[in-house]
Amino acid sequence: MQNFAVASDDVISTTIIFGQRVNTKIPENWYPVHENANAGTYILEFIPKGQTLDNWKEMFTIQGFEGAASKISPKDFLARLGNALQTVCNDKLFLDVFDSTEVDSYQSSGAVVKCTSMKTENLPEYFKNGGGEIDYFIAVEGKEDLYTFHYAKRLSDTDIDAQLTKDHWKKAIEPFMPIHLCSKESKFNECLK
Repeated sequence: MQNFAVASDDVISTTIIFGQRVNTKIPENWYPVHENANAGTYILEFIPKGQTLDNWKEMFTIQGFEGAASKISPKDFLARLGNALQTVCNDKLFLDVFDSTEVDSYQSSGAVVKCTSMKTENLPEYFKNGGGEIDYFIAVEGKEDLYTFHYAKRLSDTDIDAQLTKDHWKKAIEPFMPIHLCSKESKFNECLK
């Protein structure tokens, strides 16, 4: 179950996902639009006010994969995700996976993914008009579970040819930082370090 709290001027999302409490900063004008947990996976999605789940331009997603920390590293997880996206992106995919700083002493990796053209069958109308998106990921190996934090942005005409670097990733993910992982028994304020 996801909750919000205000710490100083920041809005913090605090969610117990499987074995850990996950705290992350959420921009004030964003709100949760979808939450689901089943069969070892969890997802929570946020979008800015004025956008809808069916017609968004920006989205922030928190995901949990129960028991995955011992099965795959964050870097390998993101590389496999990129490989899976290759077919959806009509082979028009840019992927850069890199080591990231630790999140509360847990190993993490980052990735920038740009998909300039997606296959259109079974996709929202936006993609049928030739749209794509840029995705910025952080994958964190928690105590037992793997977590991803993912900022997505629909491509504009100026984004299609843009070169993406780790600096772009830092700037895009910054509004959602810091991220904290704590024991699920910890109190909210104990997880704010």
